Amino acid sequence: MGPLRSRITRKQWKTTLQPATRQTARHQRKNPHRGSQRNTKNWSCKAGSLRGDTAKGGISPQQRRKRANNSSRSTDGLGGQDGRTHRARNLDQRLLSPKLILNRYREFAQSNPKYGDAINLTYLPLQRYQVYERWKPKRVRVLLLAESPPWRKRSVYFYNEQRSGGLSKAVFKQLSIKGESKSKKLREFKRRHFFLTDTVKCVFEKPKIGSMPQELVRYSAREILQDELLALRPRLILALGATALAGLKQIGRFSSALGRYHSITAASGRSVTVGKTTLILSVFPNDRNKQYEKSIKSAFHMIG
Repeated sequence: MGPLRSRITRKQWKTTLQPATRQTARHQRKNPHRGSQRNTKNWSCKAGSLRGDTAKGGISPQQRRKRANNSSRSTDGLGGQDGRTHRARNLDQRLLSPKLILNRYREFAQSNPKYGDAINLTYLPLQRYQVYERWKPKRVRVLLLAESPPWRKRSVYFYNEQRSGGLSKAVFKQLSIKGESKSKKLREFKRRHFFLTDTVKCVFEKPKIGSMPQELVRYSAREILQDELLALRPRLILALGATALAGLKQIGRFSSALGRYHSITAASGRSVTVGKTTLILSVFPNDRNKQYEKSIKSAFHMIG
């Protein structure tokens, strides 16, 4: 009777055990960490709701600067080209918005009325010539960083297809870019994954003040250029001139590496690597700086 009683007892135990409980036990044996993951996920969702949904409320300047100093979106210090999500692409579009950039310069002019008459707030050249829409390659390999758009009417803006000369002539010469028209040269420039932007995006009439104010350079670098670099993610950055060097010094990840360079003429032809981004320094390529032609050629040679 003893063995029979034990068999009956085990059978009774199996039939009295609830099916749901048996399934749960079997599931726990196969997935021992599933419950902890679910609890962690629920807790993270609750924590997110306590912090607030930043996507619904927009992105504050503090958050933009924090993201600019955060390399988690990429494989290098400036973002790289891989792993871009839909949300990241939307962020890039906001960071490269000409309307947003113009509004920031209006804020600067309001806070610094002494420069108000010298800053042209009616338009931005990058907006008039549709620079981001037409001339930005999908993957920016080399970013050429100039000073600011020309303020003289007879001067030539880099992306003005109707007029040749100025900086575009010097850049195309150094890169051996040839073409029957400036439009064809710009297309070749884009095809090679080159892109040129200004440290100061607005038109600033220097004669009204005397020189480019450092307050404007710092503001442009911290509030605009830093976001632009986050969106473009170049592997190489060629700084053309003293203003470009001063602007890059204001970018958190570059300030320490560039701190030892106090003169663009002394630094011309040199390069600095920060993470996976290489910074190349050059005197501004124009007729006044012909004595630095050797170092200018050396700098352009580095970007191919």
